[in-house]
Amino acid sequence: MGTLSLDRVAIKGWVRAYTAATDLVGRHVAYGLYDGRNLEQFQRDHGPTPVLFAIPPMSDVNGALPHPGVQILQTILRHRGVACEIVNYNLPVTHPRDPFQHLVAAVRALGVKILGVSLYSQAIRNSLEGLRGVKQACPELTVVLGGPHPTESYRSLMGVTFVDYVCRGEAEESFPLLVETLLRGERPRPGSIPGVYTRDPESGAVHGVPAGFIDVQDLDRDGLLRYHFRPEELKQYRLFRGAHGTAGAAYWPVALVRGCPYDCTFCAAYQMSGKKLRYRDVRVVVDDLQHYLDAYGCRHFSFIDDAFTQHYGYVIDLCEEILRRRLRVYWTTDNGIRYETLGSGKMLERLLRERNLASVDELIALMIRAGWRGTAVGIESGSARVRRDLVRKGGAQLTNEDILESLRNLKRISEREGVYFYVNGFLMAGFPELPLHNGKLVPAETIEEMEQTGEFALELRDRRAIDMMNLSMVIPLPATDMWECLTIEDKVKVLVSHVPPEHPERKTIEGLRDRILARYGQDMEATRYAEEPEASFWQEAHRLSDSAQIGIMASYDAFNADAAHTIGDSAQIGIMASYDAFNADAAHTIGLKRPDPEFLWSFRERVVARFYAGTGMKLRMLKHVVHRSTSPQDVFAYLTLLARKYAPEEKQTRAVAGAD
Repeated sequence: MGTLSLDRVAIKGWVRAYTAATDLVGRHVAYGLYDGRNLEQFQRDHGPTPVLFAIPPMSDVNGALPHPGVQILQTILRHRGVACEIVNYNLPVTHPRDPFQHLVAAVRALGVKILGVSLYSQAIRNSLEGLRGVKQACPELTVVLGGPHPTESYRSLMGVTFVDYVCRGEAEESFPLLVETLLRGERPRPGSIPGVYTRDPESGAVHGVPAGFIDVQDLDRDGLLRYHFRPEELKQYRLFRGAHGTAGAAYWPVALVRGCPYDCTFCAAYQMSGKKLRYRDVRVVVDDLQHYLDAYGCRHFSFIDDAFTQHYGYVIDLCEEILRRRLRVYWTTDNGIRYETLGSGKMLERLLRERNLASVDELIALMIRAGWRGTAVGIESGSARVRRDLVRKGGAQLTNEDILESLRNLKRISEREGVYFYVNGFLMAGFPELPLHNGKLVPAETIEEMEQTGEFALELRDRRAIDMMNLSMVIPLPATDMWECLTIEDKVKVLVSHVPPEHPERKTIEGLRDRILARYGQDMEATRYAEEPEASFWQEAHRLSDSAQIGIMASYDAFNADAAHTIGDSAQIGIMASYDAFNADAAHTIGLKRPDPEFLWSFRERVVARFYAGTGMKLRMLKHVVHRSTSPQDVFAYLTLLARKYAPEEKQTRAVAGAD
């Protein structure tokens, strides 16, 4: 207990010291758009800025990276002659006490006409409350939402009066067309720009048609998938970067492959980029890496694709091109690769023969020599049944021993090549029962199967197959099978379950719930995997006030009753930052047959504590920090990130404090 207490004291010291230092910088040194000069001076230097992108603040972020989607949109707009800037409110340099107050000042000073916002479910309530204030202060501003949440649950946003347009899916074509139309003083005809959705306030009708997926090679021909930074823009990442994820503080995210062909029950990534894989030209990708190195001094990258190792022919071409140019760059695959792609199979064996590689070991060695330095692996569960029936990742079904040996082999090859290579295991627990399209029911994960996951994590650690581990509680995110399989009764229960008791329109919201349940009550089972019932719910919700709709959308924020119960302050529910969407408490609300939230939370904390316990693991984590850092500043920032990540009680305290 003494060691644990000492650890927590040290952790809190890191968090508080680093937070105080970055807050000091944000308030007194760099309260400008990018580099600390005031906004009026920025406007005099660069002229009017008709388009501004904002990335709202998320909780538990100790720094940030270039945002791939937003950076690409900036490149495209500038290529078309439209001036635009990006403010990332996860960075200390643009993280004043009230980010949205700063956003109002920026909109006014820079002459912004169109505000584009990348929106995530786990920050939706605070983001919408902030944007409502921005629109009230700047009523002529056009607000356009895009990103994961608008793509996966666009209906939830169509009724709020301060949102003018929603862009669904890939926006490289739709958003620039919308911007050019608006800057000409015109408003697009409803449905005339695929991917752009709007609502007629008089009729209540939502207009919009889905957009097709972009041709990445066509954009690459004009260099439009490359990031470009002016010196003052780059300064925000160089001077104020902080650790993010496991890859390190100095890496940039790069996308090579769009799409994911799999049907994992908990994931809706296909909504953003589709299931068909679209590959960028290898030579153009390596040109970009060369450019980032020569122009900006960046040689560390994270390939953020959902299916990077799906086709190893592409991977081999990439590695050979990097080696042919003798390009000293280093890259990781932190969005996760599939464990079975590290093994074998007839297709892979045939490819290896065609490419004169004797084995998978030679392929892995080639990747490491080309700069591969770490990866996450979607292990998901220690139970083969859960992986097969509840995760449903598809592909080869390996045993626990097969997975362990594949990962150990990866570590062995990296040691043989003389490089530090980390493996981060992605694990999940708390899978609820899964009703299928055919009416059959897959039983929920049992407590015994959850314990198998915990034990498997420890075995992977002890046998040096993984270096770190992320254990998530399963959450039914919008647009996933895990969400779509629910009846409208269960969906509505979730959507209204976290409207605070003191909300002035709570009775109105409950009346909406009762009407929807009465409408479908006679045949509730038929509402599973059906689009119309949820669409009807949102159509009626759109008639409510903005405050009521935001109250409903609080259910997308996971820092709700379960987290509030943990920290003992339910009054903070409405103003806290969030971590995940639809957490254990929300799932329990709708009666999913699995352990209650307190058990799920305590199970997670018990497994995480066991995994990282002991001096040996602390030394391994310190080794990881040193290897993934390029300066003393990086080391300190990284330690602070890990302190927050593995001290949940400190994360919650910090979230409440930040909301005051």
